[in-house]
Amino acid sequence: MGIFKKLNQCWSHANISRNRKTEIYIACVISKLLYNLDSMWLLQADLQRLDSFQAKCLRQIYKIPSSYISRISNQTVLDMAWQSPLSTTIAERQQKLYKQIAAMPTDHPLRQLTCEKNNDRLKLWEHERRRGRPKQNWAHCVYAMM
Repeated sequence: MGIFKKLNQCWSHANISRNRKTEIYIACVISKLLYNLDSMWLLQADLQRLDSFQAKCLRQIYKIPSSYISRISNQTVLDMAWQSPLSTTIAERQQKLYKQIAAMPTDHPLRQLTCEKNNDRLKLWEHERRRGRPKQNWAHCVYAMM
């Protein structure tokens, strides 16, 4: 949000087209936000927060009031900006990363940690989790999405 606020003059500038503002938003804000999120497992609530942040930023760029006032849904705002939700972008990037890991040579350390020795199946971790720890594992959740 800090980067988005620093670019506030850009969003309110009248001589910059909406398409150019959207390009600046993608280049400066989204690229910084998505950096290395593909290697992290996010909860559903975190993905919803990212999607709402994206809609909030696009609403400010397109000068659309909040959905409570304007009755315009976040999906409509995303369609106006020709954007897909950040949650789907992250899911695609995670699947791409998993495929890259599975394509690595069998002696590569990252592949040895993620996959079984002679095939692309996931390695099952048989260790006790401490109480209160999430039951999800990045590789298992990404494999389930595929």
